[in-house]
Amino acid sequence: LTAVIPYLGYARQERRTQRQALGGRVMADIIGTGHFERLMLIDAHTAAIEGFFGIPVEHLTAVPLLAGAAATSMRDSSIVVAPDLGAIKRAREYGRLLGLPVAVVHKTRLDGEAVEAHEVIGDVRGREPLIVDDMLSTGATIAAAAGALRTAGAAEPISVAVTHALLVGRSREVLDELALAR
Repeated sequence: LTAVIPYLGYARQERRTQRQALGGRVMADIIGTGHFERLMLIDAHTAAIEGFFGIPVEHLTAVPLLAGAAATSMRDSSIVVAPDLGAIKRAREYGRLLGLPVAVVHKTRLDGEAVEAHEVIGDVRGREPLIVDDMLSTGATIAAAAGALRTAGAAEPISVAVTHALLVGRSREVLDELALAR
């Protein structure tokens, strides 16, 4: 029996904060009661979540599919951008598939909804960015990245590709305000 879970909602809760339970571990224990022989996840937020399960976990990725969809609007002047340090590996894969260079936004998460971008690592001046991430929850990371890219001289349009568009709270308004191309 195989469990296929396209989005594991507690995958970001793999580290202990204060005195709270590890949500990812709690969810793994609950899934474990189903007596599955293996588990398939799509773009889990971190590979560390695999250690919470007592059964084999297979990570599938939507990156090739999303890169293929994005390819139709990419140009030689495009650049793939990781919106934070945690997305570098994913951005490199997009870059490889699209034949594009990669840049990274250095950010700090201030709380559950607030993000601060510090700098862009890589030359984005005059390039059309494709921001790539595994999930878009509140839109704060994308907003911070887009602001940092514009400040660094990136060209319009700015595009975004994410596997899991959760779109919680004001995220739709946040994205509308960014004037993204796609």
